[in-house]
Amino acid sequence: MSLLKKIFFLSLILLSSGILFFINYKSETYLIGWDNLFPEFNFKENITRTLFSSWQHYRGLGALDNFSHAANLIHDLYRFFISLFFPISFVRWFFVFSLYFLGGLGQYLLLKKIIKNKFISILSALFYLLNFYIIQQFFLPFEPFVIHFSALPWLFLSLLNFLQKKEKKD
Repeated sequence: MSLLKKIFFLSLILLSSGILFFINYKSETYLIGWDNLFPEFNFKENITRTLFSSWQHYRGLGALDNFSHAANLIHDLYRFFISLFFPISFVRWFFVFSLYFLGGLGQYLLLKKIIKNKFISILSALFYLLNFYIIQQFFLPFEPFVIHFSALPWLFLSLLNFLQKKEKKD
């Protein structure tokens, strides 16, 4: 029965993320946000641009990089990995909604550690996922926000674990 309780709270997060995904996903369409970078169209070119990112030769006569494309290396490699399993039009959809789910999961685990009450933790995680500002941001996604949304609870959780245990793995 204890396993059922654990799965129940996690399934609420997965269910809410899944419902939003299936409501919004249109097959064979591309999710376009604020940026105009689509590494999934040509991974080789985009990873090369990332590795040699201090000078962007494809912008007019060339320019110093002021958009920090070098920070996209892990992002581009992750998308390349996703593209091995899914069609190109699905890559950004999967990326955005997997980070949406991971953000809610991280919020749940963080508050479960701090408050030690699963019911309040799941309510907080659902609020983190379903408040109007977050829904608005994911409707027209800006990928630095999406990554920040997902990473923030996990960063706080790892910081809290490190401060309590003082182990290198945290």
